[in-house]
Amino acid sequence: MSFVNSHDAQIYYSCHGNGEPTVFLHGISDSSQFFSPLKNNITGINAIQPDLRGHGQSDHDTDITMELLTEDLRNLLNELDIERANILGFSLGSLVAQNFALKFPEHVNSLIICSGYSKCSTKLSETFKKLEELTKQAGIPAFFDEMIKLVYTPDYLLKHGEIHEFKDIVVQMNSKTAVLKSLELCRKFDVETRLSEINVPSLIMYGSEDLFVDPEHSQKMYVNLNKSQISSFQGGHNFFLPENIKKIAMEIQRFLI
Repeated sequence: MSFVNSHDAQIYYSCHGNGEPTVFLHGISDSSQFFSPLKNNITGINAIQPDLRGHGQSDHDTDITMELLTEDLRNLLNELDIERANILGFSLGSLVAQNFALKFPEHVNSLIICSGYSKCSTKLSETFKKLEELTKQAGIPAFFDEMIKLVYTPDYLLKHGEIHEFKDIVVQMNSKTAVLKSLELCRKFDVETRLSEINVPSLIMYGSEDLFVDPEHSQKMYVNLNKSQISSFQGGHNFFLPENIKKIAMEIQRFLI
């Protein structure tokens, strides 16, 4: 296993493949394993997949801020002696990707923003507040039960009851403190007025039935980013569904290669 020390935290990462360095950043309460289904469907890239601090195999007993998450990525690229990379982020990871592009533009070749937003709206902020309160009161099990209703469509949950089987894994893999800190930084995120500063090619991808982050957020980013493309997929916030993986991989590969 590979780790890099960043601001007193051990950050886990894995690398596979050869070609364009491309970093994959996962969402809240998840890990780099989120992107495993893409592994055998994209060629011509060096896929770099870290566990964000507080997540997966990275240190959990540590502070979590957007600044630290951004610095962690820079320190990881330094560790790997990579000067420039493509950055793909899903949900929380997409916020880190945007912040990184603004702080370290010289190290970014392109951005892929999945199920993201550039400014937390009032409606979305209220959702995060409810998740925070629920997590404070009832812990990770209650967070999981509520989160899957936001991440997947009702129809998908009815057809795929096996998703509930992941509850024990999520409970074991996450700390209440880390989830609360992550929710807070998502709620406070706002770089909307600075998006025009990002001058690298960007691909925005989203689920057409996203109940968590309204697709309108993706449309706004498409308008505000200088060199953007946009693509929608059938599904909710997590549109990285088995039936979509090949299409997602083709879209990513088309954009990068």
